[in-house]
Amino acid sequence: MFRVASRIAARPVAAAASAAALRVAQPVFAAPAFAAVRHASRLSAAAKEELDDELSNERVMPQLPEGWTVQHKKGESRFTMTKKHGDEQLSIICQLQVLDPEVAERRANGDAADAVEHFPFTLHIVRGGKCLDFSLTHADGELVIDGMTHYESAAVAQDDSAEGEVRKERHYQGPTFAELNSGFVDAIVDYLEARGVNDDLSTFVAQYSYAIEQQEYENWLRAVADFTA
Repeated sequence: MFRVASRIAARPVAAAASAAALRVAQPVFAAPAFAAVRHASRLSAAAKEELDDELSNERVMPQLPEGWTVQHKKGESRFTMTKKHGDEQLSIICQLQVLDPEVAERRANGDAADAVEHFPFTLHIVRGGKCLDFSLTHADGELVIDGMTHYESAAVAQDDSAEGEVRKERHYQGPTFAELNSGFVDAIVDYLEARGVNDDLSTFVAQYSYAIEQQEYENWLRAVADFTA
């Protein structure tokens, strides 16, 4: 009887002790949660401040070259351009680019000669189900031809899947342009020029990429500010 009564009597004491422990422990657990909320709000405020600073800078979108259309879907890290030339379909694929911080610093210091930024993009010219794939670069205001590959199937050239990339890597990529005679290179330049692929186009591609990347950065700041508010 005594032992049973002792256990029963001990329960309120244990419960009281547990309650007291909880009362003492509550501030310990609550403090980190409060700090997390405070830090999240601080991040939201910082993102909004950065966004306001970015929006205060006036920016002008570059003028689209004649005959071309441009497509970019919000949230994507690339854009495309298309154009018709007779029975040919031209398309450009370009990843968004940001100015290399080292290049920006050299330009700010007046070292223009060492501040050339290379800006790669791809051009597909499709005709009769076949494709010429050009690897191009915008560098210091000029269009540079890095390579030209011919595909019997345009679908293979335009396949961006992992399997498609492996298939293209196995495909003969064409000669090294530095090894071609100047007459052949001039003929390729004239071929592209006749289709509006020139220095002006490559300059637009670079400028548009910077402009769209800026828009995506601002959208990202809005998303971070909203998420952490």
